[in-house]
Amino acid sequence: MEKEVKVIVDAIDRLKGEEILVLDFENKSSICDKAIICTARSGKNAQAISDEISDKLQEVGIEKLGVEGYKDGEWILLDYDSVLVHIFLKETREHYKLEQLWSFAKEEFKS
Repeated sequence: MEKEVKVIVDAIDRLKGEEILVLDFENKSSICDKAIICTARSGKNAQAISDEISDKLQEVGIEKLGVEGYKDGEWILLDYDSVLVHIFLKETREHYKLEQLWSFAKEEFKS
């Protein structure tokens, strides 16, 4: 799983995603083991980040199980089974405050 996280964080960083946060749920959630949250500068940037993550993970043989919110680009959710990726526009991230909702999770990485 660490390989997935590195590929995802590198892809986000490469396309200028901001405020990258990796949360480790340490078996505290049945939904996923890790969540990665980042902020995109625009809907098009969010879509580009999503595409880059998908492409880079596919190159190493990891397929996504699902994607939500791609068309609007306001909040894109990528499901990689044990890893969920949330790509937000700034206003949407501030509104939903997932970091506060998941305050029980351990911060593994923050940029």
